Formats: sequence, structure tokens, C-alpha cells
Amino acid sequence: MKAIITLLLVLMMSVASNGAVSWDMNEYVRKEVYDVQMQGINANMERILQKLDVLEVKVGDLTNAVSVMSERIDRNFETLSARIDGLDARMGDLRNDIYLGLVILGILVGVPSVQKWYERLKASRPSVTIEDVKRLIEENNAELLKSLRS
Repeated sequence: MKAIITLLLVLMMSVASNGAVSWDMNEYVRKEVYDVQMQGINANMERILQKLDVLEVKVGDLTNAVSVMSERIDRNFETLSARIDGLDARMGDLRNDIYLGLVILGILVGVPSVQKWYERLKASRPSVTIEDVKRLIEENNAELLKSLRS
């Protein structure tokens, strides 16, 4: 009986020890290996976070630089716009001066033509003088006397 109980105990111990250990080493990782891998993962995570912090600072600096450039561009645009408005006003004055000069030149060129036209119009239309009126009155009186005598 002692042999059977001993045999049963030996068989039970071997079954219990085989159930606790896996023969496939890919399924289970020892604690030391796990700790080393986690330290590596944490170190990589820290490096990534540091790089992200550096990138965040650089993006902030870039944003500030862009905002400063945008303000400079706005100021330059306002200055340029004011200068263009002043130039437009000066060009408008110059354009009016050119138009005025052209009108005066046109008048100077046109006056002799108008004067010649007026003289032709005056020459084509007979003008009546006092002597012509006196002569017409005398002729008319002479005709009236003739018609009265007849």
C-alpha cells in the first residue's frame, strides 16, 4: 500500500508541475525579460515625448514669426495703399491738367477756323447799310408817286 500511495504522490506531483510550466517559450515571458522590454519601451516613449516637446516649441516659434510677418505685411499694405491713393490723386490732377491743355490748344487752333467761317457767313449774307435804306426808300417813294400819277 505504501508503494501505491508513493506512486500516486509521484504521479500527482509530476502532473502538477507540468501544468504550471509551458513548454512553448513564446507564450510566456519571464519577469526579468518583461521588465527589460518595458524599460526599453518607456525610454523610447520618453524620447518621443521630448521630440514632441521640441516640435511644439518650434511650432510655437514659427506661429509667432508668421504672426509678426503678417502684421508687417499688413502695415506695408496699408502704407502702399496710402501711397497708391496719393499717386492716384496726383495722376488725376495731371490728367485734368492734360485735358485743360488740350482744350486750350483746341481753342487756339479752332479760333482762326471759326473766324474764317464767320467772315464767310457774313460775306454771303448781304448787309444793309443806311445808304441802302435811304436808296430803297427813295426808290419806293418814286414808285409810289408813279403809281399815284397814273
